[in-house]
Amino acid sequence: MEAGKEMKKKALLIVAACACFITGCGAEKSTENKMKITESLHSASGESVSCLASVFTAQDGLLHIFDPNQKSSIVLCNKSNCEHEPYDENTNPDPTCDAALNKDLFFNCVPVISGEYVYLFGQADLSKGVVYREKLDGSGRTKLYNLDYQVEVYNSVYVENGIAYAEAEIPIVKEDNIGGAGSNSNYSVLLAINLESGETKEISDINKEKFHGLLLLEKSGEKLYYVSTYRKLGKKEDYSTAKEYSKVYEYNIKTGKQSQVCSEKDLEGCIVIGMIDQAVYVYNQETMEVFEVAIGSKKKKKIYKPDKTDVLYYTYKNHLIRGDMEKEKFYYLKDSAWEELEGIASFTNTFGDFAEYYDKKNVLHVVYGDSLFKDQKKELFERK
Repeated sequence: MEAGKEMKKKALLIVAACACFITGCGAEKSTENKMKITESLHSASGESVSCLASVFTAQDGLLHIFDPNQKSSIVLCNKSNCEHEPYDENTNPDPTCDAALNKDLFFNCVPVISGEYVYLFGQADLSKGVVYREKLDGSGRTKLYNLDYQVEVYNSVYVENGIAYAEAEIPIVKEDNIGGAGSNSNYSVLLAINLESGETKEISDINKEKFHGLLLLEKSGEKLYYVSTYRKLGKKEDYSTAKEYSKVYEYNIKTGKQSQVCSEKDLEGCIVIGMIDQAVYVYNQETMEVFEVAIGSKKKKKIYKPDKTDVLYYTYKNHLIRGDMEKEKFYYLKDSAWEELEGIASFTNTFGDFAEYYDKKNVLHVVYGDSLFKDQKKELFERK
């Protein structure tokens, strides 16, 4: 079968399969009776996942699309008889394949799904970002606009109703000692980007602290939570051992208003895990004890004390998750008792309705909603 026809057939299968599956799962029908994706997530693992389809870049330098019903992926190209030759600076600087990443995208491509399109964040140069757009069948790639920011492959991007809430960087470009341009630092910022127009709003303050970070924490209803972190250097410390300080913010995506819900003092000596109900969950850097810090009263309550320090913590769908590194097992807290999450080797992301993990065979999975805690999971993505 010709590649273009296969792509179209696969796209139709994706829509048909998911139409029966995605009620309340980030998609709606348009007036043209096509499925429009209203919610998606790009995580540090590199794929953009939604209930309708997932898009990712592979080691072959090409875009791929994953069908959650068939549990298979194909190259995101709509051209017949295409050989899918990737970009190469010397031998193929202007690739004709729909799925090939061009010069702006080859070294840093962040795919983001919204509506009936895939938006591709890349790098125009050392200090500027660039955004391209193409249809979900791989056709019609066009350059939309440049950005004064860069969204990196390790940044998380949450999309709802055409707005991308993106962790981003502002590179600090300086002349190096041999006269060439080189970037050796950056500032972190959380952005709200209108994917259609490119209109961009800085949600967070620009974090200019040394050894800083900014991470999306949770999406709950109309509220988006994020944490801003930094470390202060003591007299004999280096940044790898210095204490970490955190502030947690709440942003209302409907009103555009935000507030700080926990200060450095509220979270002193602790690392933020995530959100459960109206509380920030943290753990002590030395003892690994888990505490709940109520958003309103700021009261701190001990939730769990491990008998060893070789543990990992996550939060997801109002549950605390614990990883026992010695036993190589994960558990979640249910009604004051720990229930095992069988077959999970490691988590790479837990945000909103998307849980991402590797199983014991090193296969990456993304599942939807609280199905993570059930035998029958809503599998959105799988990659070996």
